Amino acid sequence: AGFNFVGSTTMYAFMQAVGMVEDHTADCFRKAQLNQ
Repeated sequence: AGFNFVGSTTMYAFMQAVGMVEDHTADCFRKAQLNQ
C-alpha cells in the first residue's frame, strides 16, 4: 500500500492540509480568522 508516485499536486495539497500554505482569497471569511 502507499503512494507509487508523489507529484507536485499531491505535495501542494499536503502542504495546504498541514497549514504550510494558506490559499484563501482576500474576500474569504476564513482568511480573517486565520490571520488573527
